[in-house]
Amino acid sequence: MTPAPEPAPDPEPISDPEPVEGSDFPDAEPVEASRPHPDAEPVEASSPPRRSATLDPLRFLPRLVLAPYSVVLLLLTWLPGEQAAVATGIVNRLARFLAARDIVPYALGYPVLEFLANIALFVPLGLLLAAGWPRLSGWAIAATGLATTVTIEAVQILLPSRYPSFSDLVANTLGAVGGWGLVAGARALRDETRRTLEG
Repeated sequence: MTPAPEPAPDPEPISDPEPVEGSDFPDAEPVEASRPHPDAEPVEASSPPRRSATLDPLRFLPRLVLAPYSVVLLLLTWLPGEQAAVATGIVNRLARFLAARDIVPYALGYPVLEFLANIALFVPLGLLLAAGWPRLSGWAIAATGLATTVTIEAVQILLPSRYPSFSDLVANTLGAVGGWGLVAGARALRDETRRTLEG
């Protein structure tokens, strides 16, 4: 008699793959992050395009004019008195003109006109510095005018026909500050006009 066959063993249950944490698909197999090839060149981050430097004529022109103005200023203050009188003699003639018509005595008119002329002589210095270098403050321009005058007066001590004066220090510094004030006032008026038009 033939023995009965043994029953086949039950198949082992297939376990589900473990879900990947943080994945929207729990049945997906984990994928390793791709690594750059060791021989690959690093990619640099692109920098924003730079603006091309433009030449501002409102700053360049005053800087350009400052050089010839400085030459004229030194000539007027360091030339011998007889040669400088070609330009500075205007004050003397104007004072005599006023005195001849009994408007202002010469003893009073000449010092006042000379003081005003020294102020006017340094107005371009403050104006050119303020326009060419807008970041300069009024104090910096006043110090520049004072330092320039001190240098001029110190050299005049060595010149036989020129005489330093304390009033020149005051007048020239006031002139430099006045030139800065003109530029500052013009900028304030421009900004106010712009705000009025935009508003």
